[in-house]
Formats: sequence, C-alpha cells, structure tokens
Amino acid sequence: MWYRYGFKFLVERGCDVAFLYTQNFSIHFPDDDNYTPYIQDWHLLRLDTASVSGGGVRELQRRGCKRPMLCASYLKDVTNMKLPGYLEAGGVHYWDMPQNLENFEEFVKELWKKYRETEFDGLLLGNLCPFEPDYRYSMARNLGLPEDIQIITLIEYDFCRRMHPRISYVTYDYQQICREAI
Repeated sequence: MWYRYGFKFLVERGCDVAFLYTQNFSIHFPDDDNYTPYIQDWHLLRLDTASVSGGGVRELQRRGCKRPMLCASYLKDVTNMKLPGYLEAGGVHYWDMPQNLENFEEFVKELWKKYRETEFDGLLLGNLCPFEPDYRYSMARNLGLPEDIQIITLIEYDFCRRMHPRISYVTYDYQQICREAI
C-alpha cells in the first residue's frame, strides 16, 4: 500500500476519488489507522478475486442455479478474497480444495463426495489438478458430475474454449472497472 501516502493529499484538495483497491481491509496493517479514514467518502471499487468470484456466482444464479459450489484452494486464508466475494454474492456451499491431492482422479473423487453432500447445481471452479479433458464429452462428465451442472471457471483455462459446450469463465475486466470508476 505504498500509495496510501497520497490519500491525505487527495482529500486536502477535495478530489472526487474512485479507488480501485485490492487490499483485504479486514487484515489490519499497523499504520492503517493513519490512512483508512481518508477513504471513507471515496467510491470504492474492489479489484480482486472477490469481484471475480462474486461475478461468477451471480452468473450461475442468473442461469437458474440455486445451490452453487465454489471449489478453490486457500479459501480459509484471510488474504484470499474468493470466499468473501462468493458469500457476499449469495453463495453458500464451498470446498477449500486441499493442496495435497495426488492427481485428477483423486480430485474427481473428492468433488463427487462434495456433490453427494450438497447436491450443488452450479460449480464455480477456481483450481484443478492438471489434466487433459476428453473433448468428446462435456466438462461435467469429465469431472464425473451430472450433465446438467452449470460450470464456470475463475480463470480462462486452455480447455475453456475447446470444450463443447464451451466453458464460461470470469476474470478481471479492467475496462469495465475503469468505465464504472469514470
């Protein structure tokens, strides 16, 4: 947050500020109290994984999903904003995917367990074990899930455009964020 030192300067000059931020403000840094009061009247636009996961769950809801599932790593890490963005957008079920999964088959087995527990109807996929999908089949089938599960990835994987049907993905849209700021 090297740019915090300019906050007072902007406020003193009466600037109208659209602040595109990535910091998780729930994590308190020692000198935050000297700078965060300046941003209270600014237009805050969060640019991080929270906005991406929130957008993904809203798209799943728009497609009719009532029980989406977020599947990603490090969701319990307080610096990872995927889970807060997902929950704020109305998501409920999530799987903090462990890093020690051995291979894609183990990932599919664990994902199937989560499906049996929650019967999710939409999947927001943040991480995958490396694998090459069988392009003859849908992504749901590649993951061992029912065909009617809606799937969106949190980044554009190589397979997203090559799958049939194509796999939607969400990512940062800097142009849209700047248009909103202006």
